[in-house]
Amino acid sequence: MQNSRGFTLIELVMVIVILGILAAVAIPRFANFSDEARTQAVQGTRGAFAQSVSNAHLKAELESISNDDLDLDDQGGDDVFINSNGYPQDAAGSTGSDAAAGANVWNGILSSAPSISTTDDVEDWYVNSDGNTPPVYTYEYTANGHSFTYDAGTGEVSQVIVP
Repeated sequence: MQNSRGFTLIELVMVIVILGILAAVAIPRFANFSDEARTQAVQGTRGAFAQSVSNAHLKAELESISNDDLDLDDQGGDDVFINSNGYPQDAAGSTGSDAAAGANVWNGILSSAPSISTTDDVEDWYVNSDGNTPPVYTYEYTANGHSFTYDAGTGEVSQVIVP
């Protein structure tokens, strides 16, 4: 009697075919997770930004601040400039409406702000402005091009815009 050891060629080919089918189905699903994670990162940041705008507006109303600087964190230093509508528009001491002002709002109201730039594809986030007074800032996540807008005149933060 002969002891059989190992697998036959047909068994090995069948295992390879099954693994190939599993890989063909699973790889696209895992690739989609990274896109979905980026979208969720944008939505989470947008939510934090909208809440921070709301908090700044509420604090400005409670302290009767308009066209002046506001100390958001009560640490003694002013964080943002509040426009005549009661919404953050620029860094404390400034009244700009350009992309740099949009970056100043971002860094002023978000406690742990992700890196942002006024130059496309330099940081994780990119900001642009329509240049009006009060401005509408567009914040774009450079990893996937998803963005949202912030209207400094009304305080409205749009839903995530997918390109």
